[in-house]
Amino acid sequence: MLVATASVLVAFLMTACDHPITNNKNNQPAVASSTTWAAGYTIDLKNSTAITIPAYWSANTRVDLSYPTTGKGGYANAIAASGSDIYVIGYTTNTSGYQLPALWKNGTRTDLACSTASAYNCALKLAISGSDIYVAGWSGSQSPGYWKNNSFVPLCVPGTIGLVNDIVVSGGTVFAVGYVLGADYYPMPTVWQNGVETQYAIDSSSDYNTANAFAVAGSDLYVTGSYASSSGLLLPCYWLNGTRCPLDIPSRAHGYSEGITISANNIYIAGYYIDSDNTYHATYWKNGKRTDLNGLAAGTGSWCYGIASSSSEEIVVSGTVQTSAGQWKPALWTNGTLSVLSVLNSSRNAEAEYCAITE
Repeated sequence: MLVATASVLVAFLMTACDHPITNNKNNQPAVASSTTWAAGYTIDLKNSTAITIPAYWSANTRVDLSYPTTGKGGYANAIAASGSDIYVIGYTTNTSGYQLPALWKNGTRTDLACSTASAYNCALKLAISGSDIYVAGWSGSQSPGYWKNNSFVPLCVPGTIGLVNDIVVSGGTVFAVGYVLGADYYPMPTVWQNGVETQYAIDSSSDYNTANAFAVAGSDLYVTGSYASSSGLLLPCYWLNGTRCPLDIPSRAHGYSEGITISANNIYIAGYYIDSDNTYHATYWKNGKRTDLNGLAAGTGSWCYGIASSSSEEIVVSGTVQTSAGQWKPALWTNGTLSVLSVLNSSRNAEAEYCAITE
């Protein structure tokens, strides 16, 4: 997968978040010759029982992935490409109902090593650096860490509760981002750089903070997430080198920032907000300016997690849209145009999580 890096900024106020921005000549991204990918799940019915099937999509062609336990299924969380190889990570479910981390390379599954099969384990994001594969997640009752080539690397002392939501390898440095629970059991946004932990400074009025995704641009580190305001609303933000920068959503709405990508000196963040009517709205921010994405019909919900960009700034967002009947369907937005992805059973819910672009 092609990843563009550049020194950028994002902010619409004159704050510590400000950096100069180099804008494109055109306001709209140009369309490149590329392939889009998304990971997620679809649902099948086996003897009247709904089974969650891990899957990925190449454009709108769906590939259903294997799982080891009949009747239990699994879930695909993220996808990446390296050369001609396609990597998907997620989890399967064992006979006891616990999640076990998994990696599929070109459709062939490898069950990742974990400390116990009698606790919840999960693989959430991945990064590929040369011949090495890094997978972010947790192992054994939410012990934060990552797998490097199927060996788990713990990032905290035993007994610490947390998780790693994203992992990036840049210039030989391994960056992992997620959270650990503090003494008051509120999550603390955390970045590990080659295993060294940094807890990001937070506003004293906010006890609840999450860190979801990570990007490197030159010497700048970007972390997406959410924080609780003094009025009790959960609001989207990103941290630039540890300084929190709020992202715009309508008043009295809750919001979440999820995926991030940097392209042509622009920073894009995907997420969603929930309005006062409890309707979900998929959105993304380009250099701090919000663009709401179309759903299937007025009044129906949508949300998104993933965002990816090509070298020519083709922007793809992955997520989920709601039908007028209330079902959830996997979706991709390419430069703002919505495509609903294929599913196994049209009467059942399905979702797309994170996405990638190859050129």
